Amino acid sequence: MQAVRSVDLLLAYDWPYDRPFVHLLGEVFAGFGLELLAVSPEILEQTFGELQSGRVAARAYLDRASDTDKAFLPLESWATANIPLQLNPGPRRRQVWIKTNLHWEFIAAGIHTPHTLAIPSLKRLPVLPEPPDLSPLGVPFSIKPDLGGGGWGVVTDAVEWTDVEAARKRFPEEDLILQAGPARAPGLVPGSLCLRSGLPLLVE
Repeated sequence: MQAVRSVDLLLAYDWPYDRPFVHLLGEVFAGFGLELLAVSPEILEQTFGELQSGRVAARAYLDRASDTDKAFLPLESWATANIPLQLNPGPRRRQVWIKTNLHWEFIAAGIHTPHTLAIPSLKRLPVLPEPPDLSPLGVPFSIKPDLGGGGWGVVTDAVEWTDVEAARKRFPEEDLILQAGPARAPGLVPGSLCLRSGLPLLVE
């Protein structure tokens, strides 16, 4: 009978920029006599087969892939049922996929946050009553889809409302957030989230 390979952490990832992090994490694990098994899209099918067959077992699971690559969803479901420790369980993880949800939690916890404006999607509200005041954001400011992560759809060098209009047209189904850039960091204050057009409003 073939021996079972037991790993301490199964890490699923699909973002190429995670590779240096994964490499460093593997070195740290090795230094403590632990084993990390990182599953990228290239080895997903092979590794999932080994897990299902019992040739590989894992103590803990960290998912950094299934939110952006549906090919990882079967692995997430299997891991939820078969791996004892879920470091970022799906239901809790999905709560923070929406950035404005997380922003509210930061504010409630007293964590300083950059001034943020939430803009409804073009599909949901084709015409805004009036452009918001962008001056508290400074320039440049960031434009980000409210849902998701990994840098997808992010504009970091916006300077005026026409940049926002372009982003709304580029991602018509996505709610957006506008956020002060790093240059505004010294002035961060709690409670700076401002949601427009039927969404909750919190002014400074």
